[in-house]
Amino acid sequence: NKMQKISFIFVSSLKNKKPNFLAKCKVSNFKNFNLNFPKINTKNRNLKDNLSCLKSSLSNNQKDFKKEEYLTEDKGIIKEIMTKGNGVKPQSQSLVKVHYTGKLENGQVFDSSLDRKDPYVFEIDQGKVIKGWEIGIKTMELGEKAKFTINSKYGYKKKGIPPIIPPNAKLFF
Repeated sequence: NKMQKISFIFVSSLKNKKPNFLAKCKVSNFKNFNLNFPKINTKNRNLKDNLSCLKSSLSNNQKDFKKEEYLTEDKGIIKEIMTKGNGVKPQSQSLVKVHYTGKLENGQVFDSSLDRKDPYVFEIDQGKVIKGWEIGIKTMELGEKAKFTINSKYGYKKKGIPPIIPPNAKLFF
C-alpha cells in the first residue's frame, strides 16, 4: 500500500474546464490535464519556469477558499473546505496520514495530532476511526484542508468517552 498524505481538511475534481488560476501558465491540452502530472508547453518557457508558475498559481488560488457541504442525507456530517487539494482521493483500504485538532461544542480541545507533532495514520474502511472520519476523509483530496462538524451518530454516540468526550457530543475537527 502506498501511503497518501492527507492534511485533514478537501474539493471536487476539476473536469474539462480550465480553472482561472492556470490562465497565466502555458498548459496545453487541458481536456487531459491532471493537476499531478500537467502537460506543459515548453516551447516558450523552460520546465522549471512552468512548474514554478503552476505552483505559485495553485498556492494563490487556495487563499480564502471555502465550500460547505453535507456529506450525509441527515446532515450529520458537515464539511467546510478551507484549502483545495490536488484531485487525488484515497481509495478503500488506502493508508492515510491525517493531522487534526478535535474540539467539543464549547471549544475545548480534546485531542490534537498537531500538538503532538505526530499525524494519525490509519487504513480507510477498517473501522479504526469514527464513522464521521471514514466518510469525511474519503471525500478529501491529497493536500486538502477542511473542517468537519460531526454529530454524535457519526462520532462516539450515546456513550462518548468519559471523562474526555461526553455522551451525545457533537465533534469539530
